[in-house]
Formats: sequence, structure tokens, C-alpha cells
Amino acid sequence: MARFEEAQYERERMLEQQQNVADADGFITVVRRARGGKNTDGTASVTAMSTDEAREAGATRKEPTTYSNLYRFQARERKRDQLVDLRRKFEEDKEKIARMRQTRQFRPY
Repeated sequence: MARFEEAQYERERMLEQQQNVADADGFITVVRRARGGKNTDGTASVTAMSTDEAREAGATRKEPTTYSNLYRFQARERKRDQLVDLRRKFEEDKEKIARMRQTRQFRPY
């Protein structure tokens, strides 16, 4: 492990030396260094939550979703049923207005 850490340190030192150094033609080589997410103390720890803590945190199980119109024909049937229902309500409203006109209770304005 010590040899590995020494090799990593040497590699990082070489990369730092390569940055912002002009070559014979005067060009500076741009070296990209990715920033690694480092912990403050250099260690990582994972703790498991109990079920009570998970419930309090809002990590509840999702209910399975049901898809009502999975196929095209189902969507067409639903639209057709809605149109039939709209037509039926329209006819009922026409009859209601006709009855109100006969009893002189219909005043549109």
C-alpha cells in the first residue's frame, strides 16, 4: 500500500510540474485535473437507516402505478365514451331549456 501511495504522490507531482510550463516553441501544455470529491477527514462511512427513520425521512414505498390506457384501442374507446357522454348531457340540457321556455323561466339576459 505504501508503494502505491508513493507512486500516486509521484504521479501528482509530475502532473503539477507539467502545468504551465512552456515547451521549446513557447506553447504551454494545458493539463486537466479532475477534482475528486474528498471527505474532510479522508474516510468514507455509510450508515444504514432504521425503518422508523426512513419513514420519518419520507422514504416510503411507492404505490404501483396502474396504466388505464395501455393500448391505443383503449384510448380510442375512452374518447368515444366521453363524446357519447357529452352528447347525452347536451341533449338533457336542451330538454331542460325547452321546459324552462315553456314555463317562461328561461331568461338568457
